[in-house]
Amino acid sequence: MTVFEYSSILIAILIGQSAVKISEKIVYVLDQPESLKLYVFELSFAVFVLLRIVIAFFYYFAKLNGLETIEPANFILGPFLAFFCIYLSAHYLPIPTGLNGTISIEKYFWNIDRLKVYCSLLGVSVIYPVVSMQFLTEEFEVFKASWEGWPVVIQGIAIIISGFYLERAITVFGIPKIKSGITIFALLGILFFVFLRSDVLSLVGS
Repeated sequence: MTVFEYSSILIAILIGQSAVKISEKIVYVLDQPESLKLYVFELSFAVFVLLRIVIAFFYYFAKLNGLETIEPANFILGPFLAFFCIYLSAHYLPIPTGLNGTISIEKYFWNIDRLKVYCSLLGVSVIYPVVSMQFLTEEFEVFKASWEGWPVVIQGIAIIISGFYLERAITVFGIPKIKSGITIFALLGILFFVFLRSDVLSLVGS
């Protein structure tokens, strides 16, 4: 077993637990009457977060599969903390499960206080994995001089900032328009990595 494979066991557990958390929320929403009609946005948002986990998985393995040595501090501050942030963004995704009892899915999602906290958490979980991998592979100078990760960092910063102005935006534009804006923003983020930067995510066997 290589150093990379050994150190990846804990990461794989975090990835799996994150996927399970989101899957439970998706299944709970699908179990509701007329869920595909009433909760299309909430389902789409959950799928977006799930796709982010898949992309982070590919990014991690594509970046670090050649790693020969890793120190505990580098591992903790790099991939472990990065994927722990992603796990938290999955756990606190503002969609209820059966454990929350009978509750309005839409009201639960659009609770302003909950969304402010989640936007900050989601933004950090977008930014930190990209930046921490650059530190771990000693490519931060290259990262600063290139545009490989900056669109992701900018997206994460935008998510954090949006949380502080969400209440005002809802008052001005209304929830339907906010839903459309979030959907477009999320799709652009996914499309950027899946289609424009697929080279960064490609896995190469040894």
